[in-house]
Amino acid sequence: MFIEINDGSCLENLQIIADESLENYEDIKKLTTGSAVAVLGNLIESQGKGQQWEMNAKALELISLAPDSYPLQKKRHTDEFLRTIAHLRPRTNKYGAVFRIRSELSFAIHRFFRERGFRYIHSPIITGSDCEGAGERLSMLEARMKETGLLKENYWWYLDSRRFGTVPHSGFGLGFERLIMLMTGTSNIRDVIPFPRTPNRIDF
Repeated sequence: MFIEINDGSCLENLQIIADESLENYEDIKKLTTGSAVAVLGNLIESQGKGQQWEMNAKALELISLAPDSYPLQKKRHTDEFLRTIAHLRPRTNKYGAVFRIRSELSFAIHRFFRERGFRYIHSPIITGSDCEGAGERLSMLEARMKETGLLKENYWWYLDSRRFGTVPHSGFGLGFERLIMLMTGTSNIRDVIPFPRTPNRIDF
């Protein structure tokens, strides 16, 4: 029997040839889409069409068997549906590719700044409101908070970071997600973020 596997490192699947000589062949026949396996075998030139190489399995271990309810079947799914299963969508070709590109871009940016003496810090990221405009003067920032109905006591730490020893800066991020959109042609910013948070939606 033929089995297609993918480890997430590229778009193409690898075809596995599993024959009846395998001692757990009867269990192998029960494999379903989304199952996890570990395969040991020889990589050989394929005699069939559609792939250059295939693997002749010498041993195939069933790590986990996916139930029939596995949501990613062999068909094209809409982006809207895939957003509801953000924890699984990296297994699709499109999102696997997008997030591999995201990984490379993130590494390149970190390397750029590290080579120039910068340090990476983890600042608070979960907030109930948009805090762009952090580079504004403190008085302007407080006036804007009052205008929009934000309670200053809820953002004491943020105001302190502007009050005590701040320096002029842009106040905005690098636009990393929009860079990924540009690089990949993805039209919706929610689809370049592994687990996007939107108003009234914080499932993941």
